[in-house]
Amino acid sequence: MNILIKVPIFVKITKKSKKKIIKEIKEQQEEVNKIVEQVKSEKRTFLLKTLTPDNPQVKAKLQQYDITIKNLQKQSADMKGMIDTIQNSEEGSLYPIGQLDAVVEIKKGDNLDEKISDFKIIVNENRDIIEIIGD
Repeated sequence: MNILIKVPIFVKITKKSKKKIIKEIKEQQEEVNKIVEQVKSEKRTFLLKTLTPDNPQVKAKLQQYDITIKNLQKQSADMKGMIDTIQNSEEGSLYPIGQLDAVVEIKKGDNLDEKISDFKIIVNENRDIIEIIGD
């Protein structure tokens, strides 16, 4: 029988990979921050066009704007935390960057933990695979 598992992908931390990953995250963070400003601007425009801010539908729309802004700001703060983590990582350590679906064959008598928990893919800063653990 075959099962689908999620295989974690890690980048090996080097000076070069730190610099590249931090740059990528900062670019993503800038995009998120731009979207926050766009949503805030849309909210202001909506408020200016609205004659009845006490209307329940208007209140619901304003609440949705606030939820969206709050979620985006949390995402930006999480990215800041990722940057801090990477900056403080030692060379040679592994940093998770995603996961990949993989199919694993299992049969009666197999230890499920051994079959599915030891897989890892290690990549360099260019996303070239440098090591596969558990294959």
